[in-house]
Amino acid sequence: MTRRKKISDGIYLNYIEDNRFKVNAVSIKFMLPIQTEKNTSRALIFPVITRGTVHYPTEKELNKTLELLYCSSLNYSHSKIGDMTLDTLNSVFLRDKYIQDDTDVETGVMKILEDVILHPLLENNTFKTDTVKTEVKQLADSERASINNKGRYAINRCIRNMLSEDPFGYPANGTVEDIEKTTSEQIYEQYIYMLSHARIEIFIAGVVDFDRHFKFYKDIFSQIDRQYEEKTVVTPITDHVTEVKKVREKDDVAQGKMVIGFRSFCSNKDDYEDYAPYVVGLNIFGSGSTSKLFNNVREKMSLCYYCSSFSVYEKGLMFVQSGVAMENEEKAYNAILDQLENMKKGDITEGEIENAKSDAISETVATFDYLQGIISWCFEKILVGKPFDSQLYIDSINRVTKEQIVEKFKKVELDTYYFLYGGESK
Repeated sequence: MTRRKKISDGIYLNYIEDNRFKVNAVSIKFMLPIQTEKNTSRALIFPVITRGTVHYPTEKELNKTLELLYCSSLNYSHSKIGDMTLDTLNSVFLRDKYIQDDTDVETGVMKILEDVILHPLLENNTFKTDTVKTEVKQLADSERASINNKGRYAINRCIRNMLSEDPFGYPANGTVEDIEKTTSEQIYEQYIYMLSHARIEIFIAGVVDFDRHFKFYKDIFSQIDRQYEEKTVVTPITDHVTEVKKVREKDDVAQGKMVIGFRSFCSNKDDYEDYAPYVVGLNIFGSGSTSKLFNNVREKMSLCYYCSSFSVYEKGLMFVQSGVAMENEEKAYNAILDQLENMKKGDITEGEIENAKSDAISETVATFDYLQGIISWCFEKILVGKPFDSQLYIDSINRVTKEQIVEKFKKVELDTYYFLYGGESK
C-alpha cells in the first residue's frame, strides 16, 4: 500500500507500507534548480549539519545516541537529478515489533531528524568555522580522489563538454577551487534557502503510523517561512545535433579513456511503451556481459580493456565508456560505432532480446529487495508522473519487439567524442 499527502506547498509525505523487513527507512529529499555558483555550498550543507546540533553538540554524541537507538543510522548524499541538485537525509531504524525493551527507537530517530533539520549547531549566527574547515577539506580531498579515477574523470569531462550550455553539465560538487573557497556564511545561506525554497519529498518505507508522521513533519516545516515556487525537475534534451564535438585531452594515463556521448531522445518521462524498447536495446548494445560491445569490441576484437554503455535517462542521453590502448583509439572508436549501426540495421537476435529482457526485469525485481531501492523507484516515478506499480513496467518490457528496438536506436545521434590519452598518442 502507498499513500501520498501534501504537507504544504512543495512538501509531500510518501508512505510505502511493506512488512517484509525488520527495519523502517526514512528519506528526506530536498531539490533545488541547479545553480553552478551554489552547487558547492549545497554539497556541504548535510556534512556540516550532521556534525552537531543543539541537543547533540558533537558528532560523537550524535553517533552515541544513534547507537543506543538499536544502532539506527543517519547518512546523507548530494547529487544531481535532471535540472535539480538533490540533497538527501536518510535514516534506517528497527521497527517497534522487534525491540525487546522499552526503548522508543522511532521517536528517538524522529527527534534526531528534527534537530538536524531545524537546530544545527551555530556560532555567531552561522555554522562553526572549525566544522566547516574540516568538511571543506574532506570534500576537496574527495574531489581530488575522483579526479585520480581517470575513468570517472573522463565521463565527467565528456558530460561537461557535451552539456556546456546546460546546468546539468556542471559538477555536482563544483570544482576543487570552488570547494576550497567556500565559507561558513555561504553554506548557511544555502541551508536557509534550501529550507524555504526547495521541493521536499519525504519517504517512509516499512510499517509506521502514517498520521503520526504526517503531523510530525507538518509541525517541523510549519516553523519555516516557505517561499516555494514550482520548477520543472526533468527536462530531456530534444534538440538535434548540429555539429559533433571532438575533444582530446592529455594526462598522466597509461590507458586511454574513451567516452562517447549520444542523444537518445528517450527519457524516463516517456510512456513505458516508448521507454521499454530503449531499455532493452541498451542492454543489447552495451549494458552487461552479453552485450554487443562486450562480446565484439572487447572479446572478439580485443580492442579495449572494458567497453559498456549507460544512460542518463532524465536528460535523454546515452554514453559509451571504454579503456583503450593508445594505438587502438581509432579502431575502437570505429568498432563501437559499427555496433551501433548494427543496432540500427536490426542485426539483433531473438536470444539477445530475451537475455536483455531478462536482465531488465531481474534488475527491476531486485530493486524491491531493500527499502532504499523501493524508495528510489517511487521517487523517480513521482518526478516523471508515473504509477508506482512495477508490474506495468515489467509488462511493457515483455512486450518489446525487435522492430521497436530498431526504431528507437535509429533516432540515436552522435554528439560528443572525448578521449583522455597519455604518452605520444596523436
